[in-house]
Amino acid sequence: MKLFKFNYNKYIRKILFIRKNYLKKIFVPTLTQVVLNTSSKSVVNNKRNILPIKVAMNLITGERPINTYAKNSIANFNLKENMLLGCKVNLQQEIMLNFLYKLKTIIITNLKDIKTFLNKSLDGRGNYNFGIPDYTIFPEINFLFELFDTTIGMNTIVVNSTNIDLDGKLLFSAYELPLNNMMYK
Repeated sequence: MKLFKFNYNKYIRKILFIRKNYLKKIFVPTLTQVVLNTSSKSVVNNKRNILPIKVAMNLITGERPINTYAKNSIANFNLKENMLLGCKVNLQQEIMLNFLYKLKTIIITNLKDIKTFLNKSLDGRGNYNFGIPDYTIFPEINFLFELFDTTIGMNTIVVNSTNIDLDGKLLFSAYELPLNNMMYK
Protein backbone atom coordinates (compact mmCIF):
# COMPACT_ATOMS: atom_id res chain seq x y z
CA MET A 1 0.00 0.00 0.00
CA LYS A 2 2.82 2.40 0.81
CA LEU A 3 4.21 1.55 -2.61
CA PHE A 4 0.98 2.86 -4.18
CA LYS A 5 1.31 6.20 -2.39
CA PHE A 6 5.06 6.41 -3.03
CA ASN A 7 4.63 5.71 -6.74
CA TYR A 8 1.96 8.38 -7.04
CA ASN A 9 4.00 11.08 -5.29
CA LYS A 10 7.31 10.16 -6.92
CA TYR A 11 6.41 9.10 -10.47
CA ILE A 12 2.75 9.24 -11.47
CA ARG A 13 2.16 12.83 -10.47
CA LYS A 14 5.22 14.02 -12.41
CA ILE A 15 4.29 11.96 -15.48
CA LEU A 16 0.74 13.30 -15.51
CA PHE A 17 1.97 16.87 -14.97
CA ILE A 18 4.36 16.70 -17.92
CA ARG A 19 2.13 14.67 -20.25
CA LYS A 20 -0.96 16.87 -19.94
CA ASN A 21 0.85 20.22 -19.52
CA TYR A 22 -1.07 21.31 -16.43
CA LEU A 23 -0.47 24.86 -15.26
CA LYS A 24 0.00 23.89 -11.61
CA LYS A 25 0.54 20.63 -9.77
CA ILE A 26 -2.75 21.18 -7.96
CA PHE A 27 -4.62 20.39 -11.18
CA VAL A 28 -3.10 16.91 -11.50
CA PRO A 29 -5.89 14.37 -10.86
CA THR A 30 -5.79 12.23 -7.73
CA LEU A 31 -7.93 9.41 -6.38
CA THR A 32 -10.34 10.79 -3.80
CA GLN A 33 -12.52 7.86 -2.73
CA VAL A 34 -13.78 4.37 -3.51
CA VAL A 35 -17.45 3.59 -2.95
CA LEU A 36 -18.59 -0.03 -2.55
CA ASN A 37 -22.32 -0.55 -2.94
CA THR A 38 -24.38 -3.71 -2.75
CA SER A 39 -28.03 -4.63 -2.66
CA SER A 40 -29.96 -7.85 -2.75
CA LYS A 41 -33.50 -8.99 -3.37
CA SER A 42 -33.33 -11.13 -0.24
CA VAL A 43 -32.85 -7.96 1.83
CA VAL A 44 -36.03 -6.46 0.38
CA ASN A 45 -37.98 -9.58 1.38
CA ASN A 46 -36.45 -9.95 4.85
CA LYS A 47 -34.52 -7.22 6.71
CA ARG A 48 -32.49 -9.75 8.68
CA ASN A 49 -30.67 -10.84 5.53
CA ILE A 50 -28.66 -7.60 5.64
CA LEU A 51 -26.53 -8.84 8.56
CA PRO A 52 -24.31 -11.30 6.61
CA ILE A 53 -23.83 -8.71 3.88
CA LYS A 54 -22.80 -6.04 6.39
CA VAL A 55 -20.41 -8.45 8.12
CA ALA A 56 -18.87 -9.40 4.78
CA MET A 57 -18.38 -5.77 3.74
CA ASN A 58 -16.90 -4.99 7.15
CA LEU A 59 -14.42 -7.86 6.77
CA ILE A 60 -13.47 -6.81 3.24
CA THR A 61 -12.97 -3.10 3.86
CA GLY A 62 -12.39 -2.73 7.60
CA GLU A 63 -15.05 0.00 7.67
CA ARG A 64 -18.58 -0.13 9.02
CA PRO A 65 -21.16 -0.10 6.18
CA ILE A 66 -24.23 2.14 6.18
CA ASN A 67 -27.68 1.02 5.11
CA THR A 68 -29.17 2.26 1.85
CA TYR A 69 -32.88 2.82 1.41
CA ALA A 70 -35.21 3.17 -1.59
CA LYS A 71 -35.87 6.77 -2.59
CA ASN A 72 -39.00 6.06 -4.63
CA SER A 73 -41.71 3.43 -4.75
CA ILE A 74 -41.52 1.02 -7.70
CA ALA A 75 -44.49 -1.29 -8.05
CA ASN A 76 -42.82 -3.70 -10.51
CA PHE A 77 -40.09 -4.51 -7.99
CA ASN A 78 -42.37 -4.48 -4.93
CA LEU A 79 -40.42 -1.56 -3.48
CA LYS A 80 -41.86 1.04 -1.20
CA GLU A 81 -40.32 4.35 -0.28
CA ASN A 82 -37.70 4.14 2.53
CA MET A 83 -37.47 0.35 2.25
CA LEU A 84 -34.07 -1.22 3.10
CA LEU A 85 -32.17 -2.21 -0.06
CA GLY A 86 -28.57 -2.91 0.92
CA CYS A 87 -25.49 -1.17 2.24
CA LYS A 88 -22.52 0.88 1.10
CA VAL A 89 -19.05 1.85 2.28
CA ASN A 90 -17.03 4.97 1.41
CA LEU A 91 -13.27 4.42 1.53
CA GLN A 92 -10.84 7.33 1.63
CA GLN A 93 -7.11 7.97 2.04
CA GLU A 94 -5.11 5.06 3.47
CA ILE A 95 -8.01 2.60 3.57
CA MET A 96 -8.84 3.38 -0.07
CA LEU A 97 -5.24 2.73 -1.11
CA ASN A 98 -5.21 -0.53 0.89
CA PHE A 99 -8.35 -1.69 -0.89
CA LEU A 100 -7.06 -0.76 -4.36
CA TYR A 101 -3.73 -2.46 -3.70
CA LYS A 102 -5.52 -5.61 -2.55
CA LEU A 103 -7.83 -5.43 -5.56
CA LYS A 104 -4.94 -5.04 -7.99
CA THR A 105 -2.51 -7.59 -6.56
CA ILE A 106 -4.68 -10.33 -5.05
CA ILE A 107 -8.23 -10.23 -6.37
CA ILE A 108 -7.73 -9.50 -10.07
CA THR A 109 -4.80 -11.91 -10.38
CA ASN A 110 -6.97 -14.72 -8.96
CA LEU A 111 -9.90 -14.12 -11.32
CA LYS A 112 -10.16 -16.70 -14.07
CA ASP A 113 -12.68 -14.87 -16.22
CA ILE A 114 -11.54 -11.27 -16.08
CA LYS A 115 -14.00 -10.11 -18.76
CA THR A 116 -16.87 -10.40 -16.29
CA PHE A 117 -14.96 -8.09 -13.97
CA LEU A 118 -13.93 -5.43 -16.45
CA ASN A 119 -16.32 -2.95 -17.96
CA LYS A 120 -15.93 0.12 -20.13
CA SER A 121 -18.02 2.41 -17.98
CA LEU A 122 -16.78 5.89 -17.25
CA ASP A 123 -19.52 8.16 -16.01
CA GLY A 124 -18.56 11.25 -18.01
CA ARG A 125 -16.71 12.84 -15.10
CA GLY A 126 -13.64 10.60 -15.10
CA ASN A 127 -14.93 8.18 -12.44
CA TYR A 128 -14.72 4.47 -13.18
CA ASN A 129 -17.55 2.06 -12.33
CA PHE A 130 -17.15 -1.70 -12.34
CA GLY A 131 -18.84 -4.68 -10.80
CA ILE A 132 -17.35 -7.43 -8.70
CA PRO A 133 -19.49 -10.47 -9.53
CA ASP A 134 -19.08 -12.28 -6.22
CA TYR A 135 -17.72 -11.01 -2.91
CA THR A 136 -16.41 -14.47 -1.95
CA ILE A 137 -13.32 -13.88 -4.11
CA PHE A 138 -11.87 -11.76 -1.32
CA PRO A 139 -9.55 -13.76 0.95
CA GLU A 140 -11.26 -12.52 4.12
CA ILE A 141 -14.54 -14.08 3.02
CA ASN A 142 -13.02 -17.12 1.36
CA PHE A 143 -11.84 -18.54 4.69
CA LEU A 144 -15.28 -18.04 6.27
CA PHE A 145 -17.27 -19.24 3.26
CA GLU A 146 -19.49 -21.53 5.37
CA LEU A 147 -20.92 -18.57 7.29
CA PHE A 148 -22.24 -16.81 4.18
CA ASP A 149 -25.04 -18.73 2.50
CA THR A 150 -25.74 -16.18 -0.24
CA THR A 151 -23.33 -14.77 -2.76
CA ILE A 152 -23.94 -11.30 -4.09
CA GLY A 153 -22.02 -8.85 -6.21
CA MET A 154 -20.74 -5.39 -5.44
CA ASN A 155 -20.69 -2.23 -7.49
CA THR A 156 -17.42 -0.35 -7.10
CA ILE A 157 -16.90 3.29 -8.04
CA VAL A 158 -13.39 4.76 -8.11
CA VAL A 159 -13.77 8.53 -7.79
CA ASN A 160 -11.05 10.97 -8.75
CA SER A 161 -10.62 14.73 -8.58
CA THR A 162 -10.99 15.44 -12.30
CA ASN A 163 -14.16 16.03 -14.30
CA ILE A 164 -12.81 14.83 -17.66
CA ASP A 165 -12.92 11.22 -18.88
CA LEU A 166 -9.57 11.49 -20.67
CA ASP A 167 -7.79 12.59 -17.50
CA GLY A 168 -9.47 9.78 -15.57
CA LYS A 169 -8.30 7.24 -18.17
CA LEU A 170 -4.79 8.57 -17.90
CA LEU A 171 -4.83 8.37 -14.09
CA PHE A 172 -6.15 4.79 -14.03
CA SER A 173 -3.64 3.63 -16.63
CA ALA A 174 -0.83 5.27 -14.63
CA TYR A 175 -1.90 3.29 -11.56
CA GLU A 176 -1.76 0.19 -13.79
CA LEU A 177 -5.27 -0.84 -12.86
CA PRO A 178 -6.40 -3.47 -15.39
CA LEU A 179 -8.97 -1.46 -17.27
CA ASN A 180 -10.33 -2.63 -20.60
CA ASN A 181 -9.45 -0.38 -23.59
CA MET A 182 -8.68 2.59 -21.37
CA MET A 183 -5.11 3.40 -22.37
CA TYR A 184 -4.27 7.03 -23.05
CA LYS A 185 -4.23 7.95 -26.74
